[in-house]
Amino acid sequence: MKNLILIILVLAASQGFSQQINAEIGRVSTEFIYKNSKGERLENLYPGVNVCYEIGYRKTLTNKLFFHTNAVYNTYSSAGSDSIYNNSFSWEANYLGFNLGLDFNAFMYKNFRLNVQAEVSPQFLTKGVQSINDQLFQLKGVEQFNSPFVFYRGGLRLNYCVQSNLAISLKYMYGVGNSIGGGNDNERLSFITQTITLGTVWSLNDCEYCFRNRYRQKGL
Repeated sequence: MKNLILIILVLAASQGFSQQINAEIGRVSTEFIYKNSKGERLENLYPGVNVCYEIGYRKTLTNKLFFHTNAVYNTYSSAGSDSIYNNSFSWEANYLGFNLGLDFNAFMYKNFRLNVQAEVSPQFLTKGVQSINDQLFQLKGVEQFNSPFVFYRGGLRLNYCVQSNLAISLKYMYGVGNSIGGGNDNERLSFITQTITLGTVWSLNDCEYCFRNRYRQKGL
């Protein structure tokens, strides 16, 4: 992971054609994968759907390659039940972190640009609660949640050019998050996420982004 982050930062430091600010809001569906010290997976867990936010910086590296880094705030949740002991339980955890990634322009038609995107995202627990039979417990200090998580995410971004320095984006990302550090009891928690966001991208100057050549042809 360190090598991947280093490569992304080197690319970001290179001279690019333009710089953008992006802001996104959306929904994230999360599947909890919990395994006990014997490697047995906890069954009957159902994904939860919550709001997610991103705001960050995007830079053009070439005509088709972009670097991005975002601050992210996600709420991950899941719920389930135990038919043997008639228990019900749920978790809701808020994580703050950042993304480092690249996206590549795979297809372009008129005002639309479809990008393939990949990123790595370290995230840290800010707060969270666990409910067992309507009794609430704080997740702060719980080893499986308190350790930092690293997410590897990939997906598609569709941008629609509104004007020479503004685009609207629709993004879908699939991700897997694993805790780093962990503990000595061999219990493991990981997340599988699916995220859909709607956002805007502002170019700080009129350049390659939002199809500069198309606007030049129209005399704008």
